[in-house]
Amino acid sequence: MTSNSLAHPHRLCVSVVVPNFNGARFLRRTFASLEAQSYPRIEVIVIDGGSTDGSLELIEEWAERIPLRWISEPDSGQAAAINKGFRMATGEVMGWINSDDLLTPRSVELAASRFSADPQLDFVWGFCLVVDAEERPLTIQNPYVRADLTQLRKHRNFVSQPGSWYSRRAVETYGPLSERLHYLFDYDFFLRVADGGRAEFIPEVMAWFRIHDASKSGSQEREFLREEPRVYRSNAGRWLAPFWFDYLRYRIWEKPIYRLKEPFRVLLRRVMRLPPGSRIRS
Repeated sequence: MTSNSLAHPHRLCVSVVVPNFNGARFLRRTFASLEAQSYPRIEVIVIDGGSTDGSLELIEEWAERIPLRWISEPDSGQAAAINKGFRMATGEVMGWINSDDLLTPRSVELAASRFSADPQLDFVWGFCLVVDAEERPLTIQNPYVRADLTQLRKHRNFVSQPGSWYSRRAVETYGPLSERLHYLFDYDFFLRVADGGRAEFIPEVMAWFRIHDASKSGSQEREFLREEPRVYRSNAGRWLAPFWFDYLRYRIWEKPIYRLKEPFRVLLRRVMRLPPGSRIRS
């Protein structure tokens, strides 16, 4: 990993958990993004669910190039794998990245500098670039640029998971991830941190989130939408809250418009004056 010029005399150790199950198609690119980090004190922990697609050979190869520990055994799902990785982690700062996503080169450096500057900080997050299978840009997550994590208890999720980092204290206080949830265990965790944690938004692209046919986000959107209201309500979400307007707006008109082809999509988004960066805007 390349050197950096952080001014802080104490360099925090940052643990990055990579859950993987038959993710060999993109795993090499994920590891390459970890190798390219500008911050030196990183440990990578790969939790493999018993892959049979060549992932293990890739993991063994990259374990010779970057500080990587790994295990491969059946588990009960993605949240369970991440929780296992957090238990193995030794870093003061933690995060996870799925085996088809990428960190930008300064992601860990930016997070570590904020945690070093403020020892009471629990959580940081930034922008996330959404890309397709070939890494062509699609949109930016958190288009409304909400920078106050407490607003998460009123609105739909605006935290990009691949661009988020947590103190060990936050993981121990607000975790573990709920293993009863299959899709939005990250949102559930973020809502718990938003209830009392100290958080800071970093206005930088911290990660690339890949959408493709085999990903849960790309192929099981309906299941995400079913789980979202349940997660919001379980965290003391009020019925009379902007969340429900955000949710209905997406279900009723943003999602259908997004599926329309040009030039109808352009015309409708201009007529409706949708905000820049929204999912239906080019």
